[in-house]
Amino acid sequence: MHSTTIPDDNPFPHLQGLHQDMVFPEDLPPDYIHYSNHGQPKGMKIVLEERGLLAHIAAQNGGKSVIGECANCKMSQRAQDKATREATSDLSNSFFANSNTDNEDSPARDAIHKSSTCCMQRIMSLQKDFVTEKPKLQVIIEDAGHKCYFFPKFHCELNPIEMYWGWVNIHMHFYLSVLFSAADDSLEVCRHWQMAPSQLASAWFQSCLMHAQ
Repeated sequence: MHSTTIPDDNPFPHLQGLHQDMVFPEDLPPDYIHYSNHGQPKGMKIVLEERGLLAHIAAQNGGKSVIGECANCKMSQRAQDKATREATSDLSNSFFANSNTDNEDSPARDAIHKSSTCCMQRIMSLQKDFVTEKPKLQVIIEDAGHKCYFFPKFHCELNPIEMYWGWVNIHMHFYLSVLFSAADDSLEVCRHWQMAPSQLASAWFQSCLMHAQ
């Protein structure tokens, strides 16, 4: 909840580039309207009000106020993906397109045609400074002088650690098969598994070296 700067795409030029705190100051005067929240994080409503966005959007909507979180934004990512797939399938089929996508209340239609001003959460998520915000983990890593890379989801073939894990997994099974097949006394092998992890690792490694020679 660190401070930020109101982005330059704000509809009010006099607010663009202004400093904005995400937390109420501790030294608020007692007569301040939000004095009871001193030292506490600001909510979405306060942040958007300070940017003039709530009044601006309400004026565009004929005076209708913006809710905190709409039904579509409350949906889980899995539900949103499912609704999007359903809507895509409906649009590609004339029968379903006529029966489903013409319904303005269809969640599948909303999943594709989501409004940018449907609720406070949606408006906040599209703010330029929030979109470019780095995760805390990335900030910690980069502040320590390292580089932080995020790999695409569900594509383990692009993650180098999977190659190392695959190599270790293959060699583990190979050396275990050598160890067990070369053992003369199966009870002696079983006894190794009762050792402490460090002792077991040492005995296993020495056995592998012996049979490899």
